[in-house]
Amino acid sequence: MDKRQTFGKFIKELRLKNTQYSLRKFAEVVGISPPYLSRLEAERDPPPSAEIIVKMAEALGVDKDQLLSCADKVSPDVLNIIKENPGSVPSFLRLAGERRLSEKDWKRINQFVQSENLGKGPR
Repeated sequence: MDKRQTFGKFIKELRLKNTQYSLRKFAEVVGISPPYLSRLEAERDPPPSAEIIVKMAEALGVDKDQLLSCADKVSPDVLNIIKENPGSVPSFLRLAGERRLSEKDWKRINQFVQSENLGKGPR
């Protein structure tokens, strides 16, 4: 996705490229009205709720976090993790942002957390 691309245009592009869904059918699958979807794709309405965006991602066969990011939203499960750890998680993310971690850095952190079995034992 082009970083300058807007949510509505991205959804329309994915719908036309990745699926055989008409606007009407896609709206039905996602659980929204066709006129609302039309307004979203035409950028006349702001992006919908995170829950609707997750349904869109599933129907389009794309990563939900990528689609949520395009709409400047956060996945509900990630938001819950932040809420459960209001001091540590935001602080860690800010530090990572200040350090401008690369995709490779994030993958290494992910591998470390998985390999160390963190969170599996007594605290």
